[in-house]
Amino acid sequence: MKKEYNHKRIALETYCFSSEKITKRLRIHVISDFHGALDRAEISALTAHIEKRRPDVILIPGDCVTRRSRKSMTRSLILFKKLCGLAPVYYSPGNHETYMEQNDAEGNFHKFQKKAEKCGVKILKNRTEKAVICGNALTLYGLELEKKFYTKPFSASMPAGYLESLFGEPEGEAYHILLAHSPKYGREYLKWGADLTVCGHYHGGVIRFGRHWGLVSPQFHPFPKFCCGDFRKGASQMVVSAGLGEHSMPLRICNPRVLVEINVMPA
Repeated sequence: MKKEYNHKRIALETYCFSSEKITKRLRIHVISDFHGALDRAEISALTAHIEKRRPDVILIPGDCVTRRSRKSMTRSLILFKKLCGLAPVYYSPGNHETYMEQNDAEGNFHKFQKKAEKCGVKILKNRTEKAVICGNALTLYGLELEKKFYTKPFSASMPAGYLESLFGEPEGEAYHILLAHSPKYGREYLKWGADLTVCGHYHGGVIRFGRHWGLVSPQFHPFPKFCCGDFRKGASQMVVSAGLGEHSMPLRICNPRVLVEINVMPA
């Protein structure tokens, strides 16, 4: 991992992996836990930097919005419009999106999703999308976890075969990418066997102690496993972003906001 610091306390964390399924370098940008935390000027500065990095695809594994916050939806749409002009954008739900959809009596979140799709965002809610990017065949999976998997302080265990029941097996010669908001189930993701899994949710543990360790999870578990950074099992890689924003308690110590870049090279 290489870390560089950019504007407004945002760090660029870069990772480099290789795969026999990749024929030409694939540059992926990961934006997790935006929460509408940047204003219009900050979004413009961030996306100008992203444009210079020239990503081939942009992945958003949840929590672009903050529950009960219309402003977060407005700012997310500003971000989407700019990102979709740079690369294909894939977006899977986090716990805040799930909450807003389940409590959408006025239909505001439904309208937000329609506007996001009109911008060009592909929303993956327990569904699969195939794409060819830079000559590389990709299969992308967007996981939407049920509310019970986010319960505080004791969220549910993931039953055996849960991912298989939603998506089947990640088979074939395509490069398989799973967008999954909560890294608590990282063991299950890695066992399932996507080539790459991207997560967020933990915000780097609020106080970050290094590449992989932070103080506490949103479920109030100290030193949570898979808190941040990169993890591997066999040929499967997982990257957990410390996030681009915060919400109720905007506190970060030794833990800057993060834009993640993953370069996947031919083996």
